[in-house]
Amino acid sequence: MPAWDQADFFAIPLLDGGQGLGQIVEVADCPPDAAFCALTLRRVATPVAPLTLPEITALVFIGTAHLADGTWPILGFDTLPATDSLVSFRQTQRAWKLSDTPGTLIADPALIEAFVNACHGLLPWDYFPDPQIFDRILARKGQRPPAATFQKAS
Repeated sequence: MPAWDQADFFAIPLLDGGQGLGQIVEVADCPPDAAFCALTLRRVATPVAPLTLPEITALVFIGTAHLADGTWPILGFDTLPATDSLVSFRQTQRAWKLSDTPGTLIADPALIEAFVNACHGLLPWDYFPDPQIFDRILARKGQRPPAATFQKAS
C-alpha cells in the first residue's frame, strides 16, 4: 500500500526554494500509476487548511512517481473540495479510457512541477516549445494565474 492516499496534501518544490501545494482528489478507478490531483496557487503553510474551489488551478491525472519516492512529501490530509463543478472526474476518466493514446492524458511529474512554477511566475508560461501546454492543464480554460509571465511576445 502506498504512503499516500485520497485527500492527502503534497508539496511541490518551487524554483525559489518554496513549495507549492496539491491534493490527491481520487485514487480509485484512475489509470495505473496515476492519481487525480488538484493543484493550487497556494504555498505550503502549516497547518494546511482545506482547499476552496477558487484556489484550484488544475485537476489532472498525474503520474505518482514523485509521490511514491518522496520527492513530493505528504503533508497530511483534509476534506476534499467538490471539484466536479470545475472538472468532472468521471468525464476525465472516460476520456482516458476512450483515448487512442491513454498515456498522453497522464501528466508527468516534471511537467506538473514546471506548471506550478509557471503559475507562481517562477518559469515563463511559454517556456516549452508548445506555448499552449500549460493552458491545456488549467481547470478554468483561459484563466491564467495573475503571476504568469512570458518570455516571448504573444
